Amino acid sequence: MNPVISIVNCFQENSLMNICEDFEEVKISVEIRNLHIPHVDELKEVAGNLLERDKLTIDIYFEDMDPITYYHDENPEIFVEELQKFSVLMDIESKINLKISIEKQLDHNNSVSIFFFDKFVEYLLQLTLKGSLYNFCKVLTKGQQVKFNLVSENQGLFFGTNTFLFYSGEDNYNRMNMNRQRILESRDSIGNFNNSSDYLFVPEDFYLIEKSDNENFNDYLNRLCNLCSLIFISDFTNICSDNDLQLKINGYKLIENLVNFEKFEIGENNVYYEIYKWIYNGGNLSDKVGLARNIITLHIKQNNSVLELPINTINSIKSSYEIYLKENVSQYIDVKNKVSEFLLDLAMRTSDLVNTFANALRNNHYLFLTFFVSVIVFNTLSTGNLQNIFNKDITYISFGLLLISFIYLIATIIQTIIETNRFKVQYNRLKKMYVDILNDQDIDNIFRSEDHNEDIKFIEQKATVFSFVWLVEILILYTVIYLLKI
Repeated sequence: MNPVISIVNCFQENSLMNICEDFEEVKISVEIRNLHIPHVDELKEVAGNLLERDKLTIDIYFEDMDPITYYHDENPEIFVEELQKFSVLMDIESKINLKISIEKQLDHNNSVSIFFFDKFVEYLLQLTLKGSLYNFCKVLTKGQQVKFNLVSENQGLFFGTNTFLFYSGEDNYNRMNMNRQRILESRDSIGNFNNSSDYLFVPEDFYLIEKSDNENFNDYLNRLCNLCSLIFISDFTNICSDNDLQLKINGYKLIENLVNFEKFEIGENNVYYEIYKWIYNGGNLSDKVGLARNIITLHIKQNNSVLELPINTINSIKSSYEIYLKENVSQYIDVKNKVSEFLLDLAMRTSDLVNTFANALRNNHYLFLTFFVSVIVFNTLSTGNLQNIFNKDITYISFGLLLISFIYLIATIIQTIIETNRFKVQYNRLKKMYVDILNDQDIDNIFRSEDHNEDIKFIEQKATVFSFVWLVEILILYTVIYLLKI
């Protein structure tokens, strides 16, 4: 039996009770015709059925006299004695009122008692939007789960949301973890909720994981859940009066409306919550909310203060997003191909640099070959023998050519270094150009530092080999000319 009714029955059974219950207190008022004064042990027993967190107060009014009061932490013997003294003065027509108040508090497990669930629902239904959020906010401390213990219901009963759980008996529900702070920060990054500092709720707080048998209660939480979801979807929202939510959704069309909490009929349709979950469940938040707002503004029907949205809107949003992703993938592939072409062109320039050095070396060979063959042929034709080919003039000319060749070698090396440095600058410049387009991982995968370093190493190795061959050639020719002159 309900422990509160047991307390009432100590004074009069089958009483007509006036019951009110909210988050903090349950009050019972009874007009008593035949007062039964309980025994001290009987009162102790029924009062002891209450949990320690619930504080009992009993007031009995005899006519217009001051009440006789019993507090939970007092000795009931004094209270019973006072009742007995006053009861003998009363006749059958005397007006006696019994008032019972139980102050409810959250215990260390974040649990609070609910004695009359139907009366508690009646209280919820008469609350305004601001009143609802304010009262839930008072019991929701630090984002923890609040457990409403249905003390008078059958064992094993369970329903409610991930945050506000209603149960009787043992609490065996495993709460789903969520990052409340991350969700709130995401909301603030894509919209403006004018009352954000007052209400730190997320739509999951009011989403029914398990429904109750009370349809009014289910509808009440559904309205809170979907209205909260609208706050997380819209560009701008403001709870501007007790029951009205002002909102603005800027999509293909601009929707500006004043949604009344009492008239916000949602029924079984949780379309706003489903859209919210899709938006905030991973992916690019800005892209998803922008696309959702576009589709919502096309499908929504404004009927005074009621916003009707077809349940298949979420399917349209998901389909549009798939198309959007495919288009983006195509653009992404085009970008990657374009970058690859640029990198290929840069890689080809490494070959051009090496070829330039090789051509310079080849031209140097032709110069020496042409000069010395001409000297030998001319000398042979003029003297008829191969002796004394390098006279004083030809020797000076030969040394001059060797000096010019050496200077040309230095110039070619300097040019190669300049071109290599320019190649590095262009590579880094191209990389910076795509930092804002591609993410860091793509940048690293496309602009592989290993490949770039390999190209630089290729240029340096080839330039070193060609420089060495060129210099050796100059030294050999210098030695030969010097020895022949002697």
